[in-house]
Amino acid sequence: MLKRAFHLLVGAALVAGYFAATPARLWQPAPSLLAVAPAPVPSDSQWQTRFASDADTRMVHAASMVELPDGRLRAFWFAGTREGAADVSINSATFDPASGAWSDETVSVTREQISRGWGRHIRKLGNAVPVLDDDGHMRLFVVAVSFGGWAASRLVVMESSDLGASWDFETALVATPFLNISTLVKTPP
Repeated sequence: MLKRAFHLLVGAALVAGYFAATPARLWQPAPSLLAVAPAPVPSDSQWQTRFASDADTRMVHAASMVELPDGRLRAFWFAGTREGAADVSINSATFDPASGAWSDETVSVTREQISRGWGRHIRKLGNAVPVLDDDGHMRLFVVAVSFGGWAASRLVVMESSDLGASWDFETALVATPFLNISTLVKTPP
């Protein structure tokens, strides 16, 4: 009993000493990080929502885009009956700001196309991120899975010399020397 009381007394002394030694400014509430007012939107701005997908597929997901040299935008996303389904493909459409309209949706890359170029079975496709090089070549980084789930994913690189109208398999990207699996992409390069 005496030992327990001694431990409680020492513990209380340590806690009291900590609070006494801590500067008072550390106990003040943190300043609000959201106190800055958002920037005003110019009155001549026009915000519009327009769908790039033609809704022929049940699910579209993980959109990304790249600006083309002429000012148009080319968007990519994966589409199919559900994420990871065998019918998922990487689809694309181009937005023309002059007309304010999207082109018809096209299938850009399929599992079969990557499988032929890589020489291995592809079970499912995922996110795609485009990059336009200074030399006019477009590359599309695509998540591909041969076996298992997303933890077994790898990145493949597709190449286009016609600004994304057609694609050829370039290479599988080696992101790690440790089995080179579980690599995903979903951000601008």
